[in-house]
Amino acid sequence: MPLFFLATAVLLAGGLFVEVQPVDGEAYQAELVGAVEGAVQLNVDGETRQVPLADLRSLRRSEADDRVAASMTATFRDGTHLPIDDVTVAEDRVALKLRRQGVLEAPLKQLAVLRLRPAAAAVDDQWAGYTSKPQANDQLVIRRGTDTLDAVGGAVTGIDNRTVQFLLDGAPIDAPFDRLEGIVFGGADAPSQRPEMRITDVYGAVWNARAIYAADQAGHLVVDTVGGLKHPIRIDLLRSIELSGGVQMLTEAEPAQVTFQPFIALPEGVSQSVARGWLGPRTRADQTLVLRSRSVLRYRVEPGFSRFVASVQIDPTVTLGGQCEVRVLLNDRVAWQKTLRIGQPAQEIELPLDNASRLSIEVDYGDDGDVGDIVFVREPRLLK
Repeated sequence: MPLFFLATAVLLAGGLFVEVQPVDGEAYQAELVGAVEGAVQLNVDGETRQVPLADLRSLRRSEADDRVAASMTATFRDGTHLPIDDVTVAEDRVALKLRRQGVLEAPLKQLAVLRLRPAAAAVDDQWAGYTSKPQANDQLVIRRGTDTLDAVGGAVTGIDNRTVQFLLDGAPIDAPFDRLEGIVFGGADAPSQRPEMRITDVYGAVWNARAIYAADQAGHLVVDTVGGLKHPIRIDLLRSIELSGGVQMLTEAEPAQVTFQPFIALPEGVSQSVARGWLGPRTRADQTLVLRSRSVLRYRVEPGFSRFVASVQIDPTVTLGGQCEVRVLLNDRVAWQKTLRIGQPAQEIELPLDNASRLSIEVDYGDDGDVGDIVFVREPRLLK
C-alpha cells in the first residue's frame, strides 16, 4: 500500500475522546482506543487501562458530531437499525453497504424491515402500520404518488442494481427502488435475549449488542449483536455505548398514560381510542417517539435513575405549519420547555431527575393550531 494511503487510513480510523460514566463515582474524560471481551481499553491521563464493562454505565462522545445519514435503512429482528448506502440479496444472504462502516453480510431471515426512502411525514403513519403487523410472507410496500402507500404479499428472491426481484402469486416481477417505499419481511420472531449494551454512531446506526471484542484492524472494535451479527466498526465514528443495566429506553417502556387531543373536534362517531390509533403517539424502529399535538405520554420512573436524555425536533420533512410547544414534566412540574419551529435543528435535553417518580412528555399546539405539529423525540432514555 502506498505510504499516503496508509497514513490516511490511520488518521481516519483512530481513538475517540469520550466522557466515561462509571457505575460508582464521578464522570471523567478518556480516549477510547479499543476493546477486549468484557472490557474497553481507555487512555486516561497518559495511561492505558482495561475497564470492565460491568463497572460502566456509559461512554459518550465528548464533542457532538452528527452527520448526514444515508437515505435507506435496514432494521434487523433484534432491533439493530442501520443506515445503508446500498443493498444486495442473493441466495438467502443480504449484503448491506453501511455508511463508512464497511459491508455487513447476514442471513436474509434476520432482516425485518428495509426502507428504501427517507422518512417523510406524508407517509410515515402508513409505513408504521405496515411494519407493526407481523406477516407470514414478505410485503412489498409501493409508493403511489407522494402520499399513498400500498402493499402486495409474496417473496423476495433477490435484490441487485437497485431492483427487487419478487415472486407475486408465483410469477416473478422486477420492482425498481424508485417505485417502492420498502420491504417488510415475513418470518421469524425477534430474539428474546435482552441486549447488554446499545451502541450508536454519528450516522444514526443503532447496534443492540451482547458483547464487543478486539478487532484485527487498528481503530476498530467488533460488535456482536443479540441476533448473532458480528461486524467491525470504527471507533472514531461512535457516538455512544450505553450499558443496559444503566439505561431504560422509553421507546421500549409501557407508558402509564397516553392521551391525544386533536385541535379540530373529532367527527361524530369517531372515538378517542380510534383517533389515538390513527394519529396518536407511536414508536419508530430507530428508537424515536413520534408525537402530534396535543399528545401527552406519562411514564413511571423506577428508583435509581438520575437523568433523562433525549433530543427533540419537528419532523424535518414537514414544510407547512409554524410552531409547537414541547414540555418535559417531573412529578407534574415543568422541568424543560421549548418552542419548536419548522426547519430548526434538534434541541438536546439532559435533565436531572431529582428523585422524581413520574415523567411526562407533552407536545402542545402553537399559535397556529396543529398544522405541521409532528415532533420526533429521538432516543428518549433514563440513565442511572
